[in-house]
Amino acid sequence: MFTPKAVIFDFFGTLVPNFSLTEHKAVLREMAGLVGAPPEAFVKEWLATFTPRVTGQYPTVAANIEAICAVLGVPAEASACARAVALRLDYSRQHLTPRTTAISTLRAIRGRGFKLGLISDCSYELPTLWAETVFAERFEVAVFSCVAKVKKPHAAIYRQAAEQLGVACTECWFVGDGGSNELAGAQAVGMYPVQFYDEAEQGQDTHRVDGQGWTGRRILDLAEVLPLLAAAPQPIVR
Repeated sequence: MFTPKAVIFDFFGTLVPNFSLTEHKAVLREMAGLVGAPPEAFVKEWLATFTPRVTGQYPTVAANIEAICAVLGVPAEASACARAVALRLDYSRQHLTPRTTAISTLRAIRGRGFKLGLISDCSYELPTLWAETVFAERFEVAVFSCVAKVKKPHAAIYRQAAEQLGVACTECWFVGDGGSNELAGAQAVGMYPVQFYDEAEQGQDTHRVDGQGWTGRRILDLAEVLPLLAAAPQPIVR
């Protein structure tokens, strides 16, 4: 364990719970119905476009829906597409509620002089809604993969967050649930990775992309980050 100056968090599955895959697919089927697409085919294409979606290849949610409609041979009428986008944003908004100890933990970390950063593999729903969330004011830096055009575990997204925070990667801790192989990615650039592990989200119905097994440091509650930081050398505040 080394001297940290910043703590960087993952978002989905860490600060907020992961989606239920069953619930997620139900919303996708509803979106399909709004644009007149075959439900199961729409669900399949939506899940298949995860990587281009979260690396910004679709500049808007509407563009992603239109691309899927084109593949399925369905005309994407503007009004129907707009209703599907609104449904998607509403669904996303419902899943921005922080875990019980998330906000108090972030407040305590900042209070102890550490910088706070966020790295999220996400599509444009999250940056679109970010200012509405209780998280926006807590973070000095928020890096969204769809804006950065690169996703975890690529080294560039970690380095971008560290650079914007004004620290070296080796001065950062990274806390995440392990989706997108993010812990190994953080470790590869010199960050100290800590896994947040929610036992209730380990079943087959959790929507997690590229989850990884992890044998390193693990916490079961976000508040457990605080005693770990207390045991580490304190940052030099300039």
